[in-house]
Amino acid sequence: MRNYIIAIILLPVCFVSCSKEIPPLSQKEITHRIDSISAARIQEIDARANKDLEYRMKIELKSRVDSIVKARMQQRAKDTVTTPSAAK
Repeated sequence: MRNYIIAIILLPVCFVSCSKEIPPLSQKEITHRIDSISAARIQEIDARANKDLEYRMKIELKSRVDSIVKARMQQRAKDTVTTPSAAK
């Protein structure tokens, strides 16, 4: 029984004493990690932005084109009405 108690006490001490400290990163390693993480995020953001652009183009472009076409048709209608009377 005494041996079990000693083993239970020494077991955590062995695990703590065997752990290694992680060496600090150099500036070059930090920069490399930041660049690799940011490059992946930039690709995700670009893909999401392109998908959002395609979606919004389908929605917004149609209404804007319709309003431009309507405005041009109204302008042409005004021009045809005013042109014959100006020629007299």
